[in-house]
Amino acid sequence: MWAHDNLPSSSMSLIYALHTELKRARLQFNHIIKDQNVDHSEVNYLLKCFAEEKALWKSKERQAIETAIESIAGELEVEKKIRRRAESLNKKLRQELAETKASFAKVLKELESEKRAREIMEQVCDELAVDFGEDQAEAELKRELVKLRLFYNHNNLVS
Repeated sequence: MWAHDNLPSSSMSLIYALHTELKRARLQFNHIIKDQNVDHSEVNYLLKCFAEEKALWKSKERQAIETAIESIAGELEVEKKIRRRAESLNKKLRQELAETKASFAKVLKELESEKRAREIMEQVCDELAVDFGEDQAEAELKRELVKLRLFYNHNNLVS
């Protein structure tokens, strides 16, 4: 170490004590540095574990969100198909209803036409019946007249 030969013994004791204290301080410093490194490693390990847990949590959360979005998208697609089907059926029903209305109007018109034709036929039949009745009455009257003439002619001949 240093040259100790020319120093007084009290100084030597002091130097020795200081030297011992310096060694002890170095050991303590090295121990603190070592502990600090261990603590730093533990903190780094915990930070790494925390980062991994956070990444895993975010991944699970992202997966849950993606699953929910896919589910909603699937439901939306089903709803779109149902809506398109309903619109198609509504269109067909509107067409059928329009056709039914047109057919009903046509049948109603035909019915009115047949009703008028029937009324006209009934009127003609009534007129024919009246004419026939008059003709029948006239024919009956003529028959009676012929009978009467025959009767008079026969009575005139006999008398």
